[in-house]
Amino acid sequence: MRPTPSPLGIAPPADSQGLGLASVLSTAGVPGGRQAQLLDSLAVRLEEQIDLLSSRVPSKQSSAQVGRVRTELQQLREEFLEFARRAELTANVQRAEIRIAQFSEQIDREFGRYRETRRMAAAMAHGRLSPEAALDEDVMTGAPRYWLAAATVALSAWAADDRALRDRATEEAVSRSADRSSLYFALVLRRRGRQAAALRWLASYLRCLDLSALGHDFPVVLDAVYRGAFGVGGIELLHGAFGQWRETLRGDKEAQSRLIHAWQQECESVRALSLSTEFPNLSAVSPQWPALDGVLSSARAKRVVIDTYAVPRGSVPASSGRLDAVLDEVLERLVSEYTAEELPLLRALDVNRSVVEHDGDLNAAARLPVADHAGAPPQRLETILAAVALNPAALDVSSGVQQLALTTCLEWFEEARDRFEREYRTAVPAEVQVKLELTRPPQPAASTIPDWTGSFTSPQAELEHALSEHWDRHGHELMASSARRLKALLVLLAVLVVAILFVFGWAAGVIALAAASVVGTVTSVTVRRRCGSVRELLSRSKEKSIRQLRAAAAELTDWWTEFRAAESAAGGARPSVEPLTLPVHRPSPAERPATAAETWYAP
Repeated sequence: MRPTPSPLGIAPPADSQGLGLASVLSTAGVPGGRQAQLLDSLAVRLEEQIDLLSSRVPSKQSSAQVGRVRTELQQLREEFLEFARRAELTANVQRAEIRIAQFSEQIDREFGRYRETRRMAAAMAHGRLSPEAALDEDVMTGAPRYWLAAATVALSAWAADDRALRDRATEEAVSRSADRSSLYFALVLRRRGRQAAALRWLASYLRCLDLSALGHDFPVVLDAVYRGAFGVGGIELLHGAFGQWRETLRGDKEAQSRLIHAWQQECESVRALSLSTEFPNLSAVSPQWPALDGVLSSARAKRVVIDTYAVPRGSVPASSGRLDAVLDEVLERLVSEYTAEELPLLRALDVNRSVVEHDGDLNAAARLPVADHAGAPPQRLETILAAVALNPAALDVSSGVQQLALTTCLEWFEEARDRFEREYRTAVPAEVQVKLELTRPPQPAASTIPDWTGSFTSPQAELEHALSEHWDRHGHELMASSARRLKALLVLLAVLVVAILFVFGWAAGVIALAAASVVGTVTSVTVRRRCGSVRELLSRSKEKSIRQLRAAAAELTDWWTEFRAAESAAGGARPSVEPLTLPVHRPSPAERPATAAETWYAP
């Protein structure tokens, strides 16, 4: 059967068998991008032929055919775009699946030992696996850069009393990551009741910390130690560590600047927005009110900060079952964290899985947050100390650790407070002025009463006298101006009467004189009444401005009283800020550098 020709005389391909153009191109193996170019080219040619046909055959039938062809062409274009979109999504899914397989295979090949080591370490830490199960040096050599592999072998060798392997594995673990290995040993040994050995590893952990990159669990461990998780010896170690950190911070100017800035920000955060409701008259008439407002707010804020952090010295709470759960969580995170080498591959794997989950929609996959396998970013020591001192509840640490942090940062807290004091004290204006916007009388007065400015450094009686004279002087000028206008009006009327008399004679002059007399009399009475109203208004406005001046002066006296009270109260609280006294850290025999054999004790 012959194919039906199109209205343009173009027959479809014989092998298309009723398929759409997109299907034909796809079957022919034409790439998606090339398909779009072919379709656009064909559309242009069809449009040209349609226009040519329309110009040559201007009949109703040809017009209907041309419209139908245009509709079919638009439908064909939409179908092809949808096909291209589906093909693109399918290609995205296929590429993502290929990458998932590649990344998964790479992770298994390069870090498969890491995953097995983490599983074994977690099981050993929680007693679900016998320590002897990991007694294989291949576990350590199979993951040559992973600290947990060597730490697991060391723990197994300790349980099996294999001292040679234990010492080698311990030194290898410490060389790979001293702080993580020390914390891992301390937590596991504490869990197994080996308090003396756990205490030595705790000392090693505190000594080996990188103070520029402390983990999220650092304040949690400090709080647990302070609350007695490692006994009195652990608390003594903690006090010594804080003392050593204070000495370290004294040699780091940048760290001191960050601490001072944190304390200044805390002082700024508790400042009142404005005290204008407390001093309504002073805030309304004094140009120096913004400075006065900031100074008193700052003085009060300093007092609030001192009251907030001048806490009494507390006792060390006893250890509780909650500590075990907290440290178990720390241990769980420690043995399950990924290494820096794994993180890029894991992120790439999650991104491609998201593409597959969204059926190849890259935009939708990009909007979905990717799991953060790295956890919270590391922070500097001064940042954590400031957070513990200023907001211990956010880190879920006790007030005792807050006191230690406050004591460690005390000298920089005082430096921040002194800077804060200097800033607002230098902002106290040397002269407080008063500027009154005086009432403008209504018409007919054309002139106005100018604003009055005075200084509160002058005695109150002088200010009131100067303001009263200002009102009297300008009020007299205002009345004189009204009298001059009335006099000018009467002169104008007289001139007008004389002019009429000379031009029109006596009869018209008498009539003009009578009219001028009436107009002058009415105008004079009206002006005098208005002047009386203005005089009364001026008197009331004068009394009101004097009362406002007195109220502002009284509020300025109250302001100085409040400022001196805030200053004296804050100054008297200075000694109570320091809740504890920390000794300079001097390593005890338990903290001295020890070999692997000296650090471990018999299982």
